[in-house]
Amino acid sequence: MLEPYGPCSITPLLVLHPDSGAAGSIVAVDAYGFDASASIDMYWNGTSVGLAKADVRGTFAGSEAFKFAIPAGTSPGVYTVSGVEPLSTATAAATFMVY
Repeated sequence: MLEPYGPCSITPLLVLHPDSGAAGSIVAVDAYGFDASASIDMYWNGTSVGLAKADVRGTFAGSEAFKFAIPAGTSPGVYTVSGVEPLSTATAAATFMVY
């Protein structure tokens, strides 16, 4: 017999391909765990880089990954890439190292 334990939640996850590179590099962002068909605001170090659309499983990955370019002139260092689902406030983040 299964015992109910209440609601289950999934924490969204971002995976960057690659996770390091020079300014101008193209980065593909895979995402998992967002709401089905949700619009996800994508940010590079707090600056908007576009809008991604999750599929019916709440993901965008592989050929459907969100892609953007690291801004030209970005100094070497570690930066945050984040995704925010405005309606649910679900968020996920990953870091990218510029060299």
